[in-house]
Amino acid sequence: MVPVQVNSGRCCGWGKAFAMFLIVILLTNLLIGHHAFINIMDKSTIQAPIESIAYYMSGEADAYNEPVQYETGTADYEVAVGSSTEGQPNFEEELQLDENWRENLYGPEHFNSSELLHIVIVACGSFENRRNSMLTGAKRQFEQSKALINSALILTKEKLQFHIVVDADDLYLSLEQYVSTMADEYRSKILITKHMVWYPQDRENLKSLFRRCATELIFLPLMFPDVNQIVYIDTDAVFLRPPEHIFQHFHHFNKDQFISLTEVGWQYMTKDIPIYKSGLNSGVVMMDIQKIRQPEVNWLNRTLGIIDFYQRKLQMIDQDILNIFLNSTPQNHYDLPCTWNFRGGSCQKFVNGKSVQGGKLNCELAATDGVALVHGNIGAFLTNGFMKLRQIYETYLNFSMSTQQPSELVTILKHSIEKKLDRGRSPCGAVKGFVDMVLKWPIEALGSNTDN
Repeated sequence: MVPVQVNSGRCCGWGKAFAMFLIVILLTNLLIGHHAFINIMDKSTIQAPIESIAYYMSGEADAYNEPVQYETGTADYEVAVGSSTEGQPNFEEELQLDENWRENLYGPEHFNSSELLHIVIVACGSFENRRNSMLTGAKRQFEQSKALINSALILTKEKLQFHIVVDADDLYLSLEQYVSTMADEYRSKILITKHMVWYPQDRENLKSLFRRCATELIFLPLMFPDVNQIVYIDTDAVFLRPPEHIFQHFHHFNKDQFISLTEVGWQYMTKDIPIYKSGLNSGVVMMDIQKIRQPEVNWLNRTLGIIDFYQRKLQMIDQDILNIFLNSTPQNHYDLPCTWNFRGGSCQKFVNGKSVQGGKLNCELAATDGVALVHGNIGAFLTNGFMKLRQIYETYLNFSMSTQQPSELVTILKHSIEKKLDRGRSPCGAVKGFVDMVLKWPIEALGSNTDN
């Protein structure tokens, strides 16, 4: 940068001219940015009305603090509640043009697709990216995926297909290599499939709009046209109950219901958006894909419309999108029991919305029905704030799938969660009967040898 000297008598005139020059540049950029914004919206799957955009550009609405209000009968309202199917794209044609949408099968060739239970996980990241943090890196995704797969195979009596959605080959290949080292008892029950992340045409901006793969859950119904039902699970989760049991809930869906999540159970984090009841957590999501793909549901148009209108407010991204969607059509949701998404908050004591010392069971059903799945969100499996949940996770992570038998799990798990903590804390440890809640289903599925 060349320094500007201002010690001559012409300084003031030069300063005014330079200031005017900067103002012209800034105004030009603002105009270009405004037109670019309009062009992006015009090209999107959802055609947002120019009046709505102008409203936000004018500053008359605070996009951070006030929810978008849809007037009944307008195009905005139809997008929000799904009463218009105009312009809905042909998903199959898009997917067939995308060479990455279905790849690499690994598993027994004799599997019959009709006998498979389909579980989907999204594990983005690459081992080549050394800038990943502890909570977002490929190493974390790989280890958590291992623990989740281990827990499912130890407990299940069925055949499972794990659909692994990735944005880099190396993470999937590492999981494939890991599964290949398992004993036949486990390997004979799993088929894994690689799927590269997918976005609708003309919406590649979603890759960078939020954090990596944050919206991929929304597009899963469009990625598996020949699958009827899937259960999506965050990688930071482990089963304590046979996974086939959660699929049984599909039988309880009525004709209108096509999606199922658990309620948060305490204060919802994202402010100023419409939510379903007290808010839903998207760590575990059951989807009846064939119902979702019906034209009258208008899934893609509605979800993209929500992203366009609320993108500045979306903190939990896919979770917020689903809450907004189901707020307008609650009849589409089946309430999944809280035991299928047991989190650190399920044990926390809250006063005025803030956690305090001690423990309290916020998922009351777990006291009688046991914990079915543990979800280690907010880093619970990696930090010292929820050590009892971390001990459950580490039991599955360190279980040898090449040498240990399923019957050994209960003894190891019991020893682990009864062990006195040498660091950190655990609200769940303060909940009476928590060990019994954790062991209920492993004992029922595998038997008990816990007297040793």
